[in-house]
Amino acid sequence: MLVCFISDTHGAKFHTKLQIPDCDVVVHSGDIGGRTNTMELAEFLIWFEKLPAKKKIFIGGNHDLVLDKDWVDRQSYMNVISGLVAQQLYDEGQNLLKQFDTVYLLNSGFEYEGVKFWGSPYSPSFHRQYWAFNADRGEEIKRHWDLIPNDTDVLITHGPPKYILDRCVGDGFNAGCEELNKKINEHQYLIHASGHIHEGYGTHWQKNTLCINSSVLNEDYKLNNKPILVEIDENKKVTLIDYEK
Repeated sequence: MLVCFISDTHGAKFHTKLQIPDCDVVVHSGDIGGRTNTMELAEFLIWFEKLPAKKKIFIGGNHDLVLDKDWVDRQSYMNVISGLVAQQLYDEGQNLLKQFDTVYLLNSGFEYEGVKFWGSPYSPSFHRQYWAFNADRGEEIKRHWDLIPNDTDVLITHGPPKYILDRCVGDGFNAGCEELNKKINEHQYLIHASGHIHEGYGTHWQKNTLCINSSVLNEDYKLNNKPILVEIDENKKVTLIDYEK
Protein backbone atom coordinates (compact mmCIF):
# COMPACT_ATOMS: atom_id res chain seq x y z
CA MET A 1 0.00 0.00 0.00
CA LEU A 2 1.34 3.40 -1.01
CA VAL A 3 0.29 6.23 1.32
CA CYS A 4 0.89 9.88 0.48
CA PHE A 5 1.00 12.36 3.38
CA ILE A 6 0.27 16.08 3.10
CA SER A 7 -0.71 18.77 5.57
CA ASP A 8 -1.23 22.52 5.97
CA THR A 9 -2.27 23.25 2.40
CA HIS A 10 -4.12 26.41 3.58
CA GLY A 11 -6.41 26.95 0.64
CA ALA A 12 -6.81 26.66 -3.11
CA LYS A 13 -3.98 29.03 -4.03
CA PHE A 14 -1.58 26.44 -2.62
CA HIS A 15 -3.18 23.02 -2.93
CA THR A 16 -4.04 23.43 -6.61
CA LYS A 17 -0.29 23.70 -7.27
CA LEU A 18 0.54 20.47 -5.43
CA GLN A 19 1.65 17.44 -7.42
CA ILE A 20 0.30 14.31 -5.73
CA PRO A 21 1.90 11.02 -6.83
CA ASP A 22 -0.32 8.06 -7.71
CA CYS A 23 -1.02 6.15 -4.50
CA ASP A 24 -3.53 3.97 -2.68
CA VAL A 25 -4.29 6.39 0.15
CA VAL A 26 -3.72 10.12 0.58
CA VAL A 27 -3.72 11.49 4.14
CA HIS A 28 -4.15 15.17 4.99
CA SER A 29 -3.24 16.17 8.56
CA GLY A 30 -5.30 19.35 8.78
CA ASP A 31 -5.37 23.09 8.05
CA ILE A 32 -7.17 22.78 4.75
CA GLY A 33 -7.89 26.52 4.62
CA GLY A 34 -6.91 29.90 6.02
CA ARG A 35 -9.73 30.44 8.52
CA THR A 36 -11.75 27.70 6.93
CA ASN A 37 -15.33 28.55 5.99
CA THR A 38 -17.86 26.50 4.05
CA MET A 39 -16.67 27.84 0.68
CA GLU A 40 -13.08 26.79 1.42
CA LEU A 41 -14.30 23.44 2.71
CA ALA A 42 -16.34 22.80 -0.44
CA GLU A 43 -13.44 23.79 -2.71
CA PHE A 44 -11.08 21.56 -0.74
CA LEU A 45 -13.41 18.56 -0.92
CA ILE A 46 -13.84 18.93 -4.69
CA TRP A 47 -10.06 19.02 -5.13
CA PHE A 48 -9.35 16.29 -2.59
CA GLU A 49 -11.85 13.85 -4.07
CA LYS A 50 -10.16 14.07 -7.48
CA LEU A 51 -6.66 13.20 -6.26
CA PRO A 52 -5.02 10.08 -7.77
CA ALA A 53 -5.69 7.82 -4.77
CA LYS A 54 -8.24 5.11 -4.03
CA LYS A 55 -8.97 6.48 -0.56
CA LYS A 56 -8.75 10.03 0.75
CA ILE A 57 -8.51 10.61 4.50
CA PHE A 58 -8.30 13.95 6.30
CA ILE A 59 -8.62 15.59 9.69
CA GLY A 60 -9.16 19.19 10.74
CA GLY A 61 -6.59 21.54 12.18
CA ASN A 62 -6.53 24.73 14.18
CA HIS A 63 -7.35 26.82 11.09
CA ASP A 64 -10.42 24.75 10.19
CA LEU A 65 -12.97 26.74 12.16
CA VAL A 66 -16.09 25.56 10.37
CA LEU A 67 -15.42 21.95 11.42
CA ASP A 68 -15.12 22.60 15.17
CA LYS A 69 -18.35 22.54 17.20
CA ASP A 70 -16.52 23.96 20.24
CA TRP A 71 -15.45 26.99 18.19
CA VAL A 72 -19.08 27.47 17.13
CA ASP A 73 -20.24 27.31 20.73
CA ARG A 74 -17.71 29.97 21.73
CA GLN A 75 -19.19 32.33 19.13
CA SER A 76 -22.61 31.75 20.65
CA TYR A 77 -21.27 32.63 24.07
CA MET A 78 -19.76 35.90 22.85
CA ASN A 79 -22.60 37.10 20.62
CA VAL A 80 -26.03 35.63 19.83
CA ILE A 81 -26.02 36.68 16.16
CA SER A 82 -22.43 35.49 15.60
CA GLY A 83 -23.38 32.22 17.23
CA LEU A 84 -26.37 31.68 14.96
CA VAL A 85 -24.29 32.38 11.86
CA ALA A 86 -21.48 30.10 13.06
CA GLN A 87 -23.95 27.31 13.81
CA GLN A 88 -25.46 27.58 10.33
CA LEU A 89 -22.01 27.43 8.74
CA TYR A 90 -21.10 24.41 10.87
CA ASP A 91 -24.30 22.60 9.86
CA GLU A 92 -23.64 23.36 6.19
CA GLY A 93 -20.11 22.01 6.60
CA GLN A 94 -21.36 18.77 8.13
CA ASN A 95 -23.77 18.33 5.22
CA LEU A 96 -20.96 18.97 2.74
CA LEU A 97 -18.84 16.21 4.27
CA LYS A 98 -21.59 13.68 3.51
CA GLN A 99 -21.64 14.55 -0.17
CA PHE A 100 -18.06 13.51 -0.98
CA ASP A 101 -16.23 10.22 -1.19
CA THR A 102 -13.72 11.19 1.47
CA VAL A 103 -13.04 9.92 4.99
CA TYR A 104 -13.15 12.63 7.64
CA LEU A 105 -11.76 11.54 11.02
CA LEU A 106 -12.64 13.32 14.26
CA ASN A 107 -11.31 11.24 17.14
CA SER A 108 -12.33 8.26 15.06
CA GLY A 109 -10.88 5.47 12.94
CA PHE A 110 -11.02 3.88 9.51
CA GLU A 111 -9.65 0.57 8.29
CA TYR A 112 -8.51 0.04 4.71
CA GLU A 113 -7.00 -3.18 3.39
CA GLY A 114 -6.05 -4.27 6.89
CA VAL A 115 -4.36 -0.99 7.88
CA LYS A 116 -6.02 0.85 10.76
CA PHE A 117 -6.02 4.65 10.62
CA TRP A 118 -7.01 6.94 13.51
CA GLY A 119 -7.31 10.69 13.30
CA SER A 120 -7.60 13.55 15.79
CA PRO A 121 -7.46 17.29 14.93
CA TYR A 122 -6.32 18.56 18.33
CA SER A 123 -3.17 20.46 19.20
CA PRO A 124 -2.04 22.26 22.38
CA SER A 125 -3.84 25.53 23.06
CA PHE A 126 -2.42 28.63 21.40
CA HIS A 127 -4.60 31.76 21.39
CA ARG A 128 -7.43 29.32 21.88
CA GLN A 129 -10.19 31.90 21.60
CA TYR A 130 -9.38 32.45 17.92
CA TRP A 131 -8.64 28.95 16.68
CA ALA A 132 -10.19 25.51 16.30
CA PHE A 133 -9.49 22.17 17.96
CA ASN A 134 -7.33 23.51 20.79
CA ALA A 135 -6.93 21.62 24.07
CA ASP A 136 -4.90 22.66 27.08
CA ARG A 137 -1.71 20.75 27.79
CA GLY A 138 -1.95 18.01 30.39
CA GLU A 139 -5.19 16.28 31.27
CA GLU A 140 -7.45 18.00 28.73
CA ILE A 141 -5.46 17.02 25.66
CA LYS A 142 -4.55 13.64 27.17
CA ARG A 143 -8.26 12.74 27.13
CA HIS A 144 -8.17 12.91 23.33
CA TRP A 145 -5.09 10.71 23.10
CA ASP A 146 -6.64 8.19 25.52
CA LEU A 147 -9.27 7.51 22.85
CA ILE A 148 -6.67 6.14 20.41
CA PRO A 149 -7.01 2.33 20.08
CA ASN A 150 -3.87 0.40 20.92
CA ASP A 151 -4.02 -1.50 17.61
CA THR A 152 -3.82 1.67 15.50
CA ASP A 153 -1.32 1.40 12.64
CA VAL A 154 -1.34 4.95 11.28
CA LEU A 155 -2.02 7.73 13.77
CA ILE A 156 -2.93 11.11 12.27
CA THR A 157 -2.94 14.25 14.43
CA HIS A 158 -2.69 17.88 13.47
CA GLY A 159 0.01 18.81 15.97
CA PRO A 160 3.31 16.93 16.39
CA PRO A 161 4.59 15.34 19.60
CA LYS A 162 6.98 17.26 21.81
CA TYR A 163 10.61 17.23 20.55
CA ILE A 164 9.72 15.44 17.29
CA LEU A 165 9.55 17.67 14.17
CA ASP A 166 8.08 20.45 16.30
CA ARG A 167 10.81 23.09 16.63
CA CYS A 168 9.77 26.64 15.78
CA VAL A 169 12.31 28.69 13.87
CA GLY A 170 13.25 31.95 15.54
CA ASP A 171 12.45 31.38 19.20
CA GLY A 172 13.61 27.75 19.11
CA PHE A 173 10.51 26.64 21.01
CA ASN A 174 9.41 23.00 20.78
CA ALA A 175 5.67 23.43 20.30
CA GLY A 176 4.65 19.75 20.28
CA CYS A 177 2.55 17.90 22.81
CA GLU A 178 4.20 16.14 25.74
CA GLU A 179 1.29 13.73 26.22
CA LEU A 180 1.34 12.74 22.55
CA ASN A 181 5.05 12.00 22.80
CA LYS A 182 4.31 9.64 25.70
CA LYS A 183 1.56 7.94 23.73
CA ILE A 184 3.77 7.30 20.72
CA ASN A 185 6.60 5.93 22.84
CA GLU A 186 4.24 3.63 24.72
CA HIS A 187 2.41 2.15 21.75
CA GLN A 188 4.82 2.24 18.79
CA TYR A 189 2.45 2.84 15.89
CA LEU A 190 3.71 2.08 12.39
CA ILE A 191 3.39 5.74 11.39
CA HIS A 192 2.51 8.96 13.14
CA ALA A 193 1.58 11.77 10.73
CA SER A 194 1.17 15.42 11.69
CA GLY A 195 1.71 18.98 10.45
CA HIS A 196 0.91 22.31 12.14
CA ILE A 197 4.54 23.40 12.71
CA HIS A 198 5.51 24.22 9.12
CA GLU A 199 9.22 24.44 9.80
CA GLY A 200 9.14 20.92 11.27
CA TYR A 201 8.59 19.33 7.85
CA GLY A 202 10.36 16.00 7.43
CA THR A 203 10.60 12.51 8.88
CA HIS A 204 12.07 10.99 12.03
CA TRP A 205 12.21 7.44 13.35
CA GLN A 206 11.12 7.33 17.00
CA LYS A 207 12.10 3.79 17.90
CA ASN A 208 9.96 1.74 15.48
CA THR A 209 7.51 4.53 14.60
CA LEU A 210 8.03 6.60 11.48
CA CYS A 211 7.07 10.14 12.49
CA ILE A 212 6.11 12.48 9.66
CA ASN A 213 5.50 16.21 9.55
CA SER A 214 4.00 16.69 6.11
CA SER A 215 3.44 20.47 6.09
CA VAL A 216 3.74 21.39 2.43
CA LEU A 217 4.12 25.11 3.22
CA ASN A 218 7.24 26.35 4.95
CA GLU A 219 7.29 28.87 7.82
CA ASP A 220 6.97 31.73 5.29
CA TYR A 221 3.85 30.16 3.76
CA LYS A 222 5.64 29.23 0.56
CA LEU A 223 4.94 25.95 -1.18
CA ASN A 224 8.43 24.48 -0.84
CA ASN A 225 7.81 20.99 0.56
CA LYS A 226 6.70 18.00 -1.46
CA PRO A 227 4.24 15.32 -0.27
CA ILE A 228 5.79 12.43 1.64
CA LEU A 229 5.26 8.97 0.15
CA VAL A 230 5.43 5.78 2.23
CA GLU A 231 4.93 2.12 1.43
CA ILE A 232 3.32 -0.25 3.94
CA ASP A 233 3.88 -3.80 2.71
CA GLU A 234 1.83 -6.92 3.44
CA ASN A 235 3.94 -7.58 6.55
CA LYS A 236 3.37 -3.98 7.71
CA LYS A 237 6.94 -3.00 7.06
CA VAL A 238 7.22 0.75 6.48
CA THR A 239 9.52 2.21 3.81
CA LEU A 240 9.98 5.82 2.71
CA ILE A 241 9.70 6.13 -1.06
CA ASP A 242 11.76 8.66 -2.97
CA TYR A 243 10.11 10.01 -6.11
CA GLU A 244 10.44 12.87 -8.54
CA LYS A 245 8.44 15.93 -7.58
